[in-house]
This record gives sequence, structure tokens and C-alpha cells, in this order.
Amino acid sequence: MRQNRWSLLRRFPWIAQTIGEYESRGSNKAKFVWAVGKILPLLTRKLEQGRYYIENGITKQRFDDSLVDHRRKAHAHPKISSYYEQLREIFETHQERLLERLVMTKPKVAVIVDGPDPDNYVCILAALSSLMCYEVVAVIMTGRPVSASAGALPYVLNPYASRAVRRDNALHAKGILMRHGGERILVFEGGRAPFSTIPHDKHIHERVTDVYDDAHAGHMPAGDIDDAVSFLAGLDGPIHVICGGPMTDLAYLMRQPMLEGKLGIVTAQLGMFNLGTVKTIAGGRRQFNVLADVGAAYDVLTHLSSPFYLVPTDITKHDDHAFHSVDELGILSRSKAFDEVTMMYDLAWPHMWGKLGIPAHVHDFHPAELMDLLLREDPMHHVRPSQVGRDVIGRYSISPVGIKHVPHLLFEKHRWGEIDLGLANPQLPSRFLVDGCDTSGHRRILAATLNAVGSSQLQMT
Repeated sequence: MRQNRWSLLRRFPWIAQTIGEYESRGSNKAKFVWAVGKILPLLTRKLEQGRYYIENGITKQRFDDSLVDHRRKAHAHPKISSYYEQLREIFETHQERLLERLVMTKPKVAVIVDGPDPDNYVCILAALSSLMCYEVVAVIMTGRPVSASAGALPYVLNPYASRAVRRDNALHAKGILMRHGGERILVFEGGRAPFSTIPHDKHIHERVTDVYDDAHAGHMPAGDIDDAVSFLAGLDGPIHVICGGPMTDLAYLMRQPMLEGKLGIVTAQLGMFNLGTVKTIAGGRRQFNVLADVGAAYDVLTHLSSPFYLVPTDITKHDDHAFHSVDELGILSRSKAFDEVTMMYDLAWPHMWGKLGIPAHVHDFHPAELMDLLLREDPMHHVRPSQVGRDVIGRYSISPVGIKHVPHLLFEKHRWGEIDLGLANPQLPSRFLVDGCDTSGHRRILAATLNAVGSSQLQMT
């Protein structure tokens, strides 16, 4: 190959001279050719109506950032620089609003989690993955009641300690985003769920999984739940919601006049319905995200006008989804993001699954995956109507259901944390239950998603 190249240059010596002139941009002709090379990609994108940007998920901000150096090179020749600026103006103000379409192409999603369990942060990272068809615009960290007293009852709390723990979890989430390509995503401190099944002194400490000491790294939350409301209300289009924790903050968002008609599809890790052999600490059909705030769960399930998809613990903690050691999880990692997930599980193992002698499940991953499948099926991001029969979306089977009853703590304490389902009513808001999942490719899907999470150029020490 090298001999052919040198033979060609001996026969046509002017080629080497022309290449050298082009690279040095020593003549007006060379500057012209150099600048033309910079304008051609924009012309191509204009002719194809921005398809490249849409298919590759390139946002307006990324488009603008990429053109800073590109624009400087195009200005190497004054005539071409004039054409270049005219083309940029077309991108900004053309009647087809190409860049506006570009910004709106990806659906906007807010993620609500409650920390400090590692799977809450996996939910955030999965939603951040480049494989997802949506864009994460905000993370809301729901709090839990915290008391330093040993064996404190589920509702006993120290308000200052509760706020401090919620803030630490929010800072940890922000640190994770900063390290893995989500620097611009805002993190808000949400409200506090009124109950917890596990006293704080028995639960994993929030600093255990804070690998890089995000609590003291100088990160700042974007504000509280009211700030989140104002931010989401100012965005164009619907805001879809992935919920991996209690319904506390989702219920709050639902009640805000500023967000009326704004909330789109909701996928939530919620409920247990005896779909398999899964057992939890709470026992029976009681599930943490329900009993942590049963009032909020009732409000959301019965009053939220948007389609709501329940991804129950029966599905997310299926035996085939289990990891019996950290090594089983770590062997799947091919990215810095997945490496950090593995470290969090390794640190948490002796405090949680190892102490109880049970396998671990990355169960908050499923609502993030399901949201991607739903929005891909409906590229216009329309609300799915009530359906009559069972449906299959990706690897999940889904059935329309009705919400018959949500037992309350005060009157049915023995059933506190359960949800009773009934037949779907087309006159009521759409509710769907994930009642089956093809488990055969679970590890492959989990690994592909987390390994497609980018990493920022921040030094991780």
C-alpha cells in the first residue's frame, strides 16, 4: 500500500504539493477549499431535514456546542464564511423550524427515586443510557423518615436528620450524573414519604454507597419540589415520569395547577399481586413503595389523568433476575458507569443482601426500560388509550386493569401496602399492569443499557 502511494506521488508530484498547500492554508485557494469542506455537512443535514440529528439523538445544545470550532474553521475564507452564517441562520429561523423539531424529537422524562439503595441510582443511569429514546430532564429525590433512635417505629423521625439524609442522597445522584454525561440534568430534593418499613439504624447508611464522597464534593441540588414544579412547567411538551420510589412526589406534581395536563406516561415500580413466588420483608402482597405513602399511592392511582403502568415487585424481583454475588454483576461491566454500579453493590452487599442471605435484584431498572419501549411504540408520544385485552411490548406482557381498592393504614393495618385490582373501566384513566416478563435476555439487556452510559471528563478520585 505504501509503495503504491509513493509510486503515485512520483508520477504526480503536484498531489503532494497540493495536499501540503491545503493543510497549511497558505493560499486563498487552499483557504477556500478548507472552508467549503466545513459548509458541506450543514448543507447535507439541511437537505435531509435533520434526519442524522434525529436518529442520533443530538440535541440543540449539542448541535450548538459542536459548531463552535466548526464555525471558526469555516471563517477561513470570507466568502464561505458569509454563506456559512446564512446557512446557520436557516437552521435557526427557517419556516420548517428544523432545530425546534430537533429539540422536541426526544420525549422529556423526569426520574423520581428515593435512595440510598443502589438500584435507585441504577434507575437514573439506565434512563441516562444512550440506548434510551428519551431525554432525562430532571431527577427528584424523595425522602424517608429518619431517626437516630435504635429500632424506631416506621413513622418516627427527626426532621433535621431526615432532611440531611435526603440531601445526601440528592447530592449522590448529582455526582453520578456529573461523572456519566448528565452534567446538565437538574436534581431536586423532593418531599418526604411518611413511613418506612425498616428503621434507619437497620437500613443501609446513605454514605455506604457514596463511592466518591458526593456529599462533600461541592455539588448543589437545583432546589426543592416547588422548584421542580416551576422548572417542569416551563418545558415544552409533556413530561413523562419514571418512578422507582414512593408516590409522594408524583402525587404532589399531579396536584399542581401549573402542571395540569402536563404529565405524560408514568411507569412505576409499584405493588405486588401474587404473580409468582417472590417474597419481601413486608410480607404478603405488601410492597414498600405503596406502604411508604399509601395516601399518595391512592391519589395517583385513582386521580392521575395520565396512563399509569404498574411494574410490580413480582416482576422486578423474579428469580431469573437475581444476582447471587457481586462478581455475577461485575462480570457484565464494560463501562465506567457500570463499574460504579458494581462498586455500590459491593459496598452495600454486607449491609443488605449478605446480611439477610438473599440474592440482589436491580429492580428499579425495569420502569426505565419499559418507558423506552412505550415511547418507541408511540413516536408521537401520545397517551395510550384504555385497551381491552393483553398486550406485549418488548419483553413485557401488559394488561389493562382497574384500581378497586387501596387499603389504608388506619382502617386495614393488616393489609397496609397492598393494592386491589379490578376490571379496566374505559371511562376512567388508563391503568396497566405488567403481569409477565421474558427473563431469558435480562442480563444482556441490563448490561447493554448500563454499558451505553457515557462518562464525563471529570477526574474520579
